[in-house]
Amino acid sequence: MAGEMVPFKYHDQQVELMENKQRFSIISKPRQLGVSVSVLSYFVAQAARKPNSAYMIFVHNENSKKILDDKLRGMMDSLPKMKNKAGEKDEYAEFVPQVKVSREGHKFDNGSIIYVEEVGSGQKGRGGSFSGILLSEFAFYSDDQHEKILTSMEDSLLKNDPEAVLFIESTSNGFNYHFELFRDSWSGNSKYKAFFFPYYSSAYRMLNENDLKLAKDLCIKKYGRELTENDLEGDEVRIYRECKDMDFIYWRRMKTNFGNPKDIKKFKQENPSHYMESFIGSSEKFFEEDSVMEAIKNLDKKPLQTVEGLPEELKPYLNKSLFIYELPKRTITDEEMDEIRLQRDEHMRILYCNRLFGTYMGVDVSQGMGQDSSVVSIFNKDKEQLAVFRTNVIPPRQLADIIAVLATWYNYSLVCVEANGVGYTVLEKLKHEIKYRNLYKMKRRLNDKNGKRPEGWISSATARSTMLHTFKEEWELGNMVIHDEPTLNQMLTFSENDRSRKEGHHFDTVFGTGLALEAIRNGKHRLNIFNELEIDKGMVLNA
Repeated sequence: MAGEMVPFKYHDQQVELMENKQRFSIISKPRQLGVSVSVLSYFVAQAARKPNSAYMIFVHNENSKKILDDKLRGMMDSLPKMKNKAGEKDEYAEFVPQVKVSREGHKFDNGSIIYVEEVGSGQKGRGGSFSGILLSEFAFYSDDQHEKILTSMEDSLLKNDPEAVLFIESTSNGFNYHFELFRDSWSGNSKYKAFFFPYYSSAYRMLNENDLKLAKDLCIKKYGRELTENDLEGDEVRIYRECKDMDFIYWRRMKTNFGNPKDIKKFKQENPSHYMESFIGSSEKFFEEDSVMEAIKNLDKKPLQTVEGLPEELKPYLNKSLFIYELPKRTITDEEMDEIRLQRDEHMRILYCNRLFGTYMGVDVSQGMGQDSSVVSIFNKDKEQLAVFRTNVIPPRQLADIIAVLATWYNYSLVCVEANGVGYTVLEKLKHEIKYRNLYKMKRRLNDKNGKRPEGWISSATARSTMLHTFKEEWELGNMVIHDEPTLNQMLTFSENDRSRKEGHHFDTVFGTGLALEAIRNGKHRLNIFNELEIDKGMVLNA
């Protein structure tokens, strides 16, 4: 009944969080899952158990502060009292510290205290040391507060307390700092342990039992029968595969008014089935978001952990900077031999082999000073991504050596380097010192002093726009396969204007991929790859 006090018991997702939390944890979840309540209860228990301990909770507005204050007060008031409202002593009261009236925060008579503060307020507990910190609805803090408050609170976490914890919990609010932090944590590139709970988590069956029943009844009435797997569409196929519960499909259809596009977008933001869904921004992005997120959800190819035949120069970088998804092609299949036999002469057979074994490398170069990354992205003729190399610490001239080894190993890849700025340093070393023989030349003729097309891709407003829109078209037509999750993540936040870059987003993998596509579309191999291959050339020529 409404207003009735009931024992507080963790549901499955709260148990998972509490049993697997680490010193730094970040949680992305649908609305009303009870993450903040479980953290509050943990802080109350710790404060009661550990004398003179302190806990800090930050919220993003005054209303949220009132809600959490009330919940904390209710939890602490429910503890056994030495003298209850009836003037009697509660059972076990002697084992529990008593609540102490305080203007500072929620205080026990054992000296422990829990603060609840609005970000940007006077912050009574600031400068203290805490055994527990919660940054609630972190995504909704202002842009200038995110890093400032996080740095301050990380420094305030007790260094000598092995049980000290910092939680960040939030629903999503577009592609802001919270997105960057959660994405990096999810990928294992942060000290934070990431938790995500989809809308079909077991807790939601308990919390939405009546809604689920209503949704099922509505769908049966609309369709005249229960749905089967053959009736599922789009995301529903993956969702049912993951949850094996048709009731959540019924509920999704009811909440989206049976597939209204506007309602589907809102549903994904508030009730995501995958962590990326919740980060859909309100501003327009360059790449169509649904197709990119679908690719992220369905990623099934991981970087190879061991690579036979990898050059010694590249081994230190494997799965640190170098991520290999497909090895260089080294053999010819029976089907490919059949195709070779169809070529009318020896020249056409060689050209066919060059296309078959050829790869294409896009290179976007940074200064290697810890900011933007240098990115090398490698594709085959079918526009499938084979490998990615990314680093923000290797200087351009050293990068040129790595590119030469990597490109040679990938069957003398056609290397397309952006020749503007520091990219020119890489290009010059590849051309004049290393003498790499397969460098991309721009298709259009420039009026330089030699009347020749220079090596490298020369950036201009027109060339950049053409490259990016070609990338966009190839992607949205389904002509590309991208295995690298950071590339897909950058595609989600990419915008043609400078606003996204000013907001802290980096797009080096987008440009590296675009340059590889430019090499495929307009490039021409500068050497006969066939002559360099370690295959039975007689078998090809005499086929």
